[in-house]
Amino acid sequence: MTLAQFSELVGAIYEGPLESIPWGTALGLLRTLLRANWATLILRPASAGQPALLIRDGGHGAEVYSTGYTHFQSFSLDPFVGLPLDQIVTLDEVIDPVRWMQGEFYLKFIEPNRIRFILGADIRAEGGIECRLRITRVPGEQNFSAREKALCQLLVPHLKRAVLLHSRLDVIETER
Repeated sequence: MTLAQFSELVGAIYEGPLESIPWGTALGLLRTLLRANWATLILRPASAGQPALLIRDGGHGAEVYSTGYTHFQSFSLDPFVGLPLDQIVTLDEVIDPVRWMQGEFYLKFIEPNRIRFILGADIRAEGGIECRLRITRVPGEQNFSAREKALCQLLVPHLKRAVLLHSRLDVIETER
């Protein structure tokens, strides 16, 4: 990655809150640069009380995706949660990949979407704001390298600040 590409990516992260689909440009750039099939920002994780809110890019442009409580059970099966805060990790670092690929969540939700490798971070900003970054690759590709992890780790503080700005803009808009 060149410095110009890195600068473009960081700029897209900060412009993300102002886009019609927040962070759509940044996710598209990240997906392309990392040769991923999906780049996803989970702005609100699913829970029994609220649906998940995701922004994702799978190569056909960014989209907003929301899953209601009916899909909450699928999220509760996801073993790639509760990651060390603000730390980029790969799935294979935190879960036994053989066991995971034999599990219900993988077989029902991950494998049909042609996903094998996942890189991600759970990010927490001021005021308890939580989001999750997930980047995936198809079977047959290589896992994310140490260099790719390091690049994403450099992006985490910027994404954290941009998510906080997005939250504050929402509060200002609501007050207005």
